[in-house]
Amino acid sequence: MPPMNLKTTLILVLLSSITVSGLTYSYLTGQFNPPSLTIFHAGSLSIPLEKIGKEFAKTHTGISIAYESSGSVDAIRKITDLHRSCDVLASADYSLIPRMMYPKYANWTIIFASNEMVIAYTNMSRYYDEINSTNWYKILNRTEVWKI
Repeated sequence: MPPMNLKTTLILVLLSSITVSGLTYSYLTGQFNPPSLTIFHAGSLSIPLEKIGKEFAKTHTGISIAYESSGSVDAIRKITDLHRSCDVLASADYSLIPRMMYPKYANWTIIFASNEMVIAYTNMSRYYDEINSTNWYKILNRTEVWKI
């Protein structure tokens, strides 16, 4: 099994702590339901969250994960407008959380991924003297750029 990266580890710790707190509450109140996690999330995060969920399930057997996919704004509005509860909210745009949820529904966020891209090249790269911020996609589309 390959080692987990920092993002996966942070999510697993978060999910584990939520699970433990939920089990403690169930035990103390005498209301025990099979443990589960509800995750409201942006649709673009479906694949990574399911991969993380599979890793989590390996060490937390018997805990089911309910994924609810939507847009990021809709995921937040499930909480703020519809007053639904979840264990984890995963937005594709972290800036929506402070803007739409602080201070009533949240007071902290964890940023664990981004979708930015970097195009790196040197003066030894093909077309290094032509590429700029307006034509980079045209340069990268040239078949000779990818030839070794």
